[in-house]
Amino acid sequence: MDAVRVFVVKAPGTCIADVYIAPKSSQKNKHHNTKHLVRSTDMKKKHSLQSLSMAPRAAGFALATVLPLAVSTASAFELNLGAVTGALDTTVSYGTGWRMEDQDTKLATLYPTYAAAIADNRRTFINKSDGDANFDNDSKPISSVFKITSDLELKAGNYGVFVRGTAFYDTVLADEFPNRSSTGNNFPNSASCNAQSTTNVNGCGFPKELDERVTSDARFLDAYVYGNFMMGDRALNVRLGEQVINWGEALFLQEGINNANPVSLSKLRLPGAEVREALLPLPMIYASYELADSLSMEAFFQFDWDYSEADGVGTYYSTDDAFAGDGANRILVNLEGSALQTVGQIYNTVKYGVTSAVLTNDRYSDRSVDAGGQYGLAFRYNTENTEYGLYYINYHSHKPVAQAITGEANGYQKGNPAAVAAVNACVAGGGLLASCAIGINAAHYLDTTRYQLVYPEDIQMIGLSFSTTVGDLSVSGELAYRPNDVILAELGDNLVAYNTLNAAVIGNGGTATAGSVLNDGQAFGASTVVRDWVELESYNFDLVAINNFGPLFAADQVVGVLEVGGAYLPDGEDKRYASTASLLNLEAPYSASVPEEGPSNDYLDNFSWGYRAVLSATYNDAFFGIALNPVIRFAHDVDGNSHRTGNFHENRKSGTVGVNAIYNQELEVGVAYNSFWGAEASNLLADRDNLTLVLKYSF
Repeated sequence: MDAVRVFVVKAPGTCIADVYIAPKSSQKNKHHNTKHLVRSTDMKKKHSLQSLSMAPRAAGFALATVLPLAVSTASAFELNLGAVTGALDTTVSYGTGWRMEDQDTKLATLYPTYAAAIADNRRTFINKSDGDANFDNDSKPISSVFKITSDLELKAGNYGVFVRGTAFYDTVLADEFPNRSSTGNNFPNSASCNAQSTTNVNGCGFPKELDERVTSDARFLDAYVYGNFMMGDRALNVRLGEQVINWGEALFLQEGINNANPVSLSKLRLPGAEVREALLPLPMIYASYELADSLSMEAFFQFDWDYSEADGVGTYYSTDDAFAGDGANRILVNLEGSALQTVGQIYNTVKYGVTSAVLTNDRYSDRSVDAGGQYGLAFRYNTENTEYGLYYINYHSHKPVAQAITGEANGYQKGNPAAVAAVNACVAGGGLLASCAIGINAAHYLDTTRYQLVYPEDIQMIGLSFSTTVGDLSVSGELAYRPNDVILAELGDNLVAYNTLNAAVIGNGGTATAGSVLNDGQAFGASTVVRDWVELESYNFDLVAINNFGPLFAADQVVGVLEVGGAYLPDGEDKRYASTASLLNLEAPYSASVPEEGPSNDYLDNFSWGYRAVLSATYNDAFFGIALNPVIRFAHDVDGNSHRTGNFHENRKSGTVGVNAIYNQELEVGVAYNSFWGAEASNLLADRDNLTLVLKYSF
C-alpha cells in the first residue's frame, strides 16, 4: 500500500504541513522515517503518493474550493549535466466554477433596494456585498483560470538551488467580469468616483490595482540556495534566499505556531490552486543543526516583510469592500434617513456632480512596517515514538488592523472651496446661513476623514508541539501563546458609524466622547488618529488525528483526518470587542438612522472552538487504468466567536463533496460541490454554494 500525502495550508496566518501515513505494516517506524520530510518546503511530488488537499479557513471561513482534491503525481523532468543534477516539475491546469444558488437578499446589498432588503438594520452590508452582488446563479462562470507552475531544483554535491515560479490568467475577471460596480472595468480611482455615480453601491467598481493582482499574474516564489555540511559528526543545513518556514502541527486552523510567512488568499481561491502557489516566501537565512542524537535546533532571520493578500474587492469570495484586499480603497458612509441627508446631497452635488447622500472615506497609504526584527528559534526532541517541539517567534503581523484619521473641522469658516460652495447652494435653496454652515461642515468633515491599514509589529509567540503514533493512529498537537496578540476592538464600520453620529459636533470644532472600546475609551475630535485595535493575551490549541484505515468500502485505501482547535483570550469578554460574527454595529450604530447596538452574542467570546474533518478514499485502478480519489470535507465552528480574523464563528459550517480521476499519474480531472451554511444572519458566504471543475496535467 502506498503512503498518503496530505497537503494543508491555513490562511491568512499560514499553517502548512505535509503528513505521510505509511502502510500499516510499517507504521511502527513511520514517524522517524518521515518527519524530516515534513519540514522541507521545497519537497517535490513523489512517485506512488496520492495527495489529499484540504482547504484552509480564511478571512471568511472554509475555503472549500481553493484546493484540488488531489495533486497529480507525475515524475519531474530529470536533468543530468555531469556534476550538476536536477529536476524540473511543471503543472499546467485549467479550472472553472459556477455559482449554484441565488443571492440571499439579507446578504447581498443590491442598490437601490438594499435598505428594504436588509433585515434587522444590517446596513453595514453596504461595505461588504460587492462579491455577492457581482455573480449570479446562471451559466456564466465565477472564474475561468489558465495556470502554470514550475519547480526547478539543481544539485551539485552538498549544494543546491531551488526556484519556483507561477503564472495565471483568469478570462472571467480579465475579460468578462460583470462588474456591476461601474460602467466598465478599470474605473478611475479618484475622489470624483462617488458611490451614487453608477448603478451599484460601490461606485468605484473594479480598480486598477485589483486588475493587476486577481485577473492575471506572474511571479517568482521560492528562490534560494542551500548547503548541507558536517560540523564534527553533526549535520547542518543552511538555506539563503526567498523561502517559506513551516513550523508547528496545525493543519487547517490559523492563529497557531506557524506565522512566519504571509499567504495569498486570492491565489488559493483559484480553481485548481495548489498550496505551493499561495505561500509567499520572504528573504531570510534559515539553518537547522543536529545538537545531539535526539535533539535538533532550527533558526531563521528575515530580511524583509510582506502582507497576506486577501480576496480582491468584488471577486466571488470577497466579503469586505473597504478594509482588506486589492481594490479596498474607500468606505461608503450612508446618510440616507439621517439629519445630514440633505446637506450630504448638497455637498455631493457641488463637489462631485451627483445627487447622493452617500459620502466616502478614502483609504490613506498603509502605515509603513519595519523590515527588521523578525526571527525565530525552534528545538525538537525525539524519543522512540514521539517528537516534541519548543518554539519562539518574533514577527510583524501579516494581517491588518485599521485606524482612522478624522476629517477637517469648520470647513466653511476656513474657506474650503467645496464647503463654501455647498453652503452657498444650501442658502440659495432657502436654508439659513448658520444652519447650512453647521450641516455642510459636518458633511465636509466626513468627506475628509480617511483611514489606513496598520500591521502591528513585534508580536511574540511561544509554542509547544508534539507528534506521535498511537497504534494505527497518528496524533499531533500544539499550543501557541501570545502575550501581546493584536485584535480589532471594533469593526471599522463602527468607527465610521460613531464618527458619523458625531459629525455635526466634531465638524464644527467640538469633541465627541468615544465608546467603551473605541479609541481606547478616549474622546476625539477633528484631525485625530483614532485607533481601532487592542493588544490581548491569547492561547490557541490544536489537536490532529490521522488514520489510514487501509482497504475499506471496496477502496484500496481510506484515510481520515480530524482536527479540533480552540482559542482562549482571558480578557476577551471584559469589553465588547468585535468578533467573527460582528456584522451588526457594536458600540455605535452604522448611521444616525439606525440607533441601536448589536446583540450580545455578536461580540467576542473569551473561548471558542470547532473542528475540521476529512475522509478520502483511493481506488487505484477503478477503470481503464484510471484511479479515483473521492473526498468528503466538513468544517463546524461549534461554540463561541473568535476575534474578527480568528478561526471560529459559532454554528458556521461548510462542506465539500468531490472526486478526482487520475490517469497515468499525469492527467487529472476533478469536480467538487462546495457548500456554506449555518450562522446565516452573519455568515457572508452562506449563499455562495458553487461547483468547480479542474483539468490538470503534470510533467
